[in-house]
Amino acid sequence: MELADPGPAVASSAENESIGIYADVSWTPRTLDAFTLNAGGRYSRDTRDAERVGSPAADTDYSRFDPSFTVDYRWTDELHTYARYATAYRAGGFNLLNSNLSPFEPEKLTSYELGLKATLLEGEMALNTVGFYSNYYDILRTRIEWDANGIHQQVTRNATRARIYGIESELLWKPAPDDVLQGVFTYLRAEYLDYPTVDSQYYVVSDPLTPVINLQGNQFWPLAGRIYELAKAQGVGREIPTEWFLQDIRD
Repeated sequence: MELADPGPAVASSAENESIGIYADVSWTPRTLDAFTLNAGGRYSRDTRDAERVGSPAADTDYSRFDPSFTVDYRWTDELHTYARYATAYRAGGFNLLNSNLSPFEPEKLTSYELGLKATLLEGEMALNTVGFYSNYYDILRTRIEWDANGIHQQVTRNATRARIYGIESELLWKPAPDDVLQGVFTYLRAEYLDYPTVDSQYYVVSDPLTPVINLQGNQFWPLAGRIYELAKAQGVGREIPTEWFLQDIRD
């Protein structure tokens, strides 16, 4: 199986500029000194300029405010817990391998944390544990597409959503003045909520010889004939369920 030819080298250039302003403030009530509220925020502004031989120059800009909030409660001098909420983003821009220099949008993240920090055995042991959950939106992925002239090229798209969650725990114990034992436990789960794997533009149902091409530009010639037969048997017109592609690929 051969990879798709990326095409001839093309002269191109890009200029990126990022500006950020960040502020953070903490507040502890006089009547409840075990409680602390922390609020922060970041304002970001990003500009992107791109040039490519054979294409008009392009520019775009992005701006966003991302807040964060943390609530901390100190139950004793040796034990405190916290909860945190925060958002973040990664600016969009241009893929210089895309002939028309179409911009892609920013990637965004929303995260939640619950944590515990404890000191045990009169300071000889420390336990830190955090549970986290993050939602990703408009995740950036590079794929192969065909342009108006029938030439395939690499483009970057805001392709999918995903979530990541898990638990991390660390235990430190000092049984003797010169000895330290450390144990770390991590459980992590990540999954795409939607992620198309085959684009319909690569397959024409009326032509059984059309190759199916995946996101990396690899061709699956035998697969096209099998899907074509399935389409005829089911009486499907030009639209073929994506599940047929996925099932064939898994087989």
